[in-house]
Amino acid sequence: MALPWESIKSYLNRIPAPSYHRLHTDSLGALDQASDPDAGIDKRYAYSLRTFRLSICFFVGAIILYAITLFFPPPDSYCERQIWAWSPIVGVTRYQWHQADSSLLPDSLYGGPPTTERRDAWEHIVEDGFIGFPRDRMQAIRKSMDEDWWSLPPPHEDQVIAAPEYYHQLHCVRLLWMFAFRDQWDYTEGGNKSSLRYAVHTKHCYLALKRMLECQADITPVLFKERDGGWETQNAPHKCKDFSTLLQWQADHTVCERPCMYS
Repeated sequence: MALPWESIKSYLNRIPAPSYHRLHTDSLGALDQASDPDAGIDKRYAYSLRTFRLSICFFVGAIILYAITLFFPPPDSYCERQIWAWSPIVGVTRYQWHQADSSLLPDSLYGGPPTTERRDAWEHIVEDGFIGFPRDRMQAIRKSMDEDWWSLPPPHEDQVIAAPEYYHQLHCVRLLWMFAFRDQWDYTEGGNKSSLRYAVHTKHCYLALKRMLECQADITPVLFKERDGGWETQNAPHKCKDFSTLLQWQADHTVCERPCMYS
């Protein structure tokens, strides 16, 4: 029995004796505070209070920003950029509210047989030429820079030749007006070398205008008023571009007069 006991005694002697270190008063205070349940509650309360105050600040800030948007709405140029493709004319336009005049008669300045006065009035609208469009903004209108676009000669080869879409649309309205009186004027003007080509040109125009009307589908309510036993449409309010401003900008930035001879 002595041998097992000696082995156990030898093993126990190899185990180091426990050591003790003096605790500082600060450590004792920390232990007391950690064991104090009220201290944990105070910490959680302070954290919740800071979070609540921060939330109040964000809430008040959101209310202030909302009030600013009510009293200071975004400018028309900002809204214009949201609904139109990029254009050199963006930001130039001024907008005006007015009631669309639905009482214009067919024999007004832009309707009726194509007299010299009426044709001059139309020419004034579409007399300005083409504008330049920067090549480096092609992606802004989802076009490729690799296409063989109609371009300006050096030193302006960094621009392609363009026209505002309203220019094309007004050209089409003018063409359809003159088509209605095609027997009263020379339809071979303006590149229409034959009656067949003129018919194709006319079809292109009314289809283009149809697509544009569907694209921009005006949702302004039009009311009807009783008159002479029937119902007559009344003027509808519209916020429209100041068209004279657009025409002036186009005149000031024309890079190629009509007919444009650049190839």
